[in-house]
Amino acid sequence: MGSAKVLMCAVLLINRSPGYAPALVMKRTLLITVVAVVAIAVALALLMLRPAATGPSLNKLYERSLNATFTGYYYYVVYTNVLGQSQSQKYLMTYSQEGPYDRYVVVTTSTIPPQSLYLVMTRLSNGSLIQCIAESLSAGCFVTNETYNLVLLVMPTMNASVFRFVGSRNITGNVAYCYEFINRTTLGSVIPAAASSGLGLLPANVTETLCLTSDGIPMAIRVSVTSSVVIGGLASGINITQSIVALGIRRGVYLSNNATMLLSALGINETAG
Repeated sequence: MGSAKVLMCAVLLINRSPGYAPALVMKRTLLITVVAVVAIAVALALLMLRPAATGPSLNKLYERSLNATFTGYYYYVVYTNVLGQSQSQKYLMTYSQEGPYDRYVVVTTSTIPPQSLYLVMTRLSNGSLIQCIAESLSAGCFVTNETYNLVLLVMPTMNASVFRFVGSRNITGNVAYCYEFINRTTLGSVIPAAASSGLGLLPANVTETLCLTSDGIPMAIRVSVTSSVVIGGLASGINITQSIVALGIRRGVYLSNNATMLLSALGINETAG
C-alpha cells in the first residue's frame, strides 16, 4: 500500500473511534502524520543510497571485440541536416573479422543500381599488414601499421573509460549491453571536413552510443553530432548522425574466401585469414 494511502487510512480510523475529544483527535492525527512523513523520508533516502545499475566492464567487452571472430550483417544509415538541407543515406553492410588483423567489409548503397565499397585487411606472409580498398572507379592497396574494427569505422575515437552504462537491449535475439558518452567539443575535431568550410571551431555536442554482446560483438553503434551557426542574424542547426544496427550475426565465421578473392583481384596472391 502506498504511503499516501496508509496516512489516509490512519486518519479515517481515528475519526471513527468513539469518545475522543476533537483536540485529542487532532493530536493523534498529527502524530500519525509525522510518523508517515518520516517513513516516506527514510524510504526515499534508502532509494537514493542504492547503487546505480552497472553492466559488464566496457573495457573487457571492447578487448573481446578486437579479437573476436564473427561475421555481422548490418543496416547502416547516415543522416545529415546542414543549414536546413537534409538527406538520409542508407546502406547494407557486411562486416567480417578474424582476430586482430583480418577484416573483410562490403558496404552497399540502397540506390538503383546499387554500388559497393570493398575493404580488406590481412597480414601477409612476410609479416606486413596490408589494407585494400576497391570501389567502382578506383582500387588500391597499401602497407599500414594501424588496424581497425567496426567500432572505429563509425566512431571518431574510442575511449572505453569515459562511457557510462545505460542498460541492455535485445537485438536479433542477442543481449547487448549499451554504453553512452556525451561530450562537448568543436565541430572540426570530429568532422575534419568542417575546418575547410570555416566551421571547424563551432562548438558541437557529440553523443556516442555503443552496444556490445558479452563476447564483444557490436550490435548497435550510433554517433550524433549537433551544432549551430548564425548566418545573417538567424541561427541554423547542424545535425550529422550515423548509426548501425545488426540484422544478423554468425559467430566463429570469417569470410576468408571472399577476402582472398578480393586480394587476388587486386594482384595480391595471398590467402586471407
